[in-house]
Amino acid sequence: MPYHKIAWSDGYAVGVKEIDDQHKMLLAILNDVNRAIADALGERKLHHLLWDNFERLNEYAAFHFMSEEKLMQAHLPTDAAMARHIAQHRQYWVRIDEFKQRARDNEAGILPQLAGFLNDWWLQHIQATDAQLGRELNARGVD
Repeated sequence: MPYHKIAWSDGYAVGVKEIDDQHKMLLAILNDVNRAIADALGERKLHHLLWDNFERLNEYAAFHFMSEEKLMQAHLPTDAAMARHIAQHRQYWVRIDEFKQRARDNEAGILPQLAGFLNDWWLQHIQATDAQLGRELNARGVD
């Protein structure tokens, strides 16, 4: 599997500096994971680098989700949209736990599937769910 780099572009910006800065960091870490997956597919000895980067992504994702949820609670009404957004964060962890278990079970072909999930999930979440959050926060004066 060739290395897949996701370059930051203004199309990913949600209009809230704190969130945009965190998304830039998330994509940088995700690029490290993508590079490590590409390398690990070729050489078993590099798997520890992959899992180190994967854990770094998960740690930063937890921080990011907490930051977003604090912004929502501070500036937005508690409504169905907020509940759906937070539910997406929780569902992410369910999927991550599934991938971790599959990796512990040494499931064949898991690395390309993990890369596909991470890339798809983060880009969709940023461009749809977080973009909507940015618009709602901007409407309440949060930049």
